[in-house]
Amino acid sequence: MKYLNYLCNIFTYFFIFLHLNLKNVKCRSNFEIIYTKFNCTKIDPQSYLDFINCNISKNSQRSSLNIEMKFKKDLNRFRVNILIAVPRGSSDFVILNLKNVNGCQIIGNQNQGPFLTQVLNLVNQYGNIIRKCPYKRDTLYYLRAFRLDMSALPPLSFETDMKCIFELVREGHKIFWGCAETRIQMRHKH
Repeated sequence: MKYLNYLCNIFTYFFIFLHLNLKNVKCRSNFEIIYTKFNCTKIDPQSYLDFINCNISKNSQRSSLNIEMKFKKDLNRFRVNILIAVPRGSSDFVILNLKNVNGCQIIGNQNQGPFLTQVLNLVNQYGNIIRKCPYKRDTLYYLRAFRLDMSALPPLSFETDMKCIFELVREGHKIFWGCAETRIQMRHKH
C-alpha cells in the first residue's frame, strides 16, 4: 500500500498540473483523442454480473466511451486492476499500473492519493459507475459520453497510441475485463 501511495503522489502532481489546475489558463491544444476500440468481456465464474456493454459513440464531431452494466448479486468486496500503456516497439511503456487495489476503498475515496481522487471526480461527471459501494443488484451502472478533453491540457507535442486495460476481480476470479484503445493526434484543419 505504501508503494501505491508513493506512485499516486508522483502522478498526482503531473496529472493535476496538466489537466485539472489549468482551468484558468487560456490555451488551445492542437491535439485530439480518438477512441479506436473499446470492448469488455464478461468472465464471471461466480455469476455476479448480469450484463456488461462497452462501446464507442461515434459522431462527426467526436467519439466517446459508454459502459453499462448490471449485477445479479450485491458486490461489496472486489479488487480493481488498471493498466495504462503507450506502445513502444516490441513492448509497452507503462504509464500507470495498479494491481489488486481494493475497489470499495477507491470508490469511497479512502486510503488513496490525490491523483486517483481527481480521476474519480472526472469520471463521476459522466455517470454513476463509481459513486457508491457496494454495487447493488438490479441497478443499472453506467458511464456515458466519456471523453478526455484534450483542450484542458496545455499544448503538447506528441502523437501516440495509448491503451487502458481494466479488470474487476472478486475472490481471485475476474468478473470482467475491458480495453480502451486510443490515438492522440494533431487536430485536422477544417
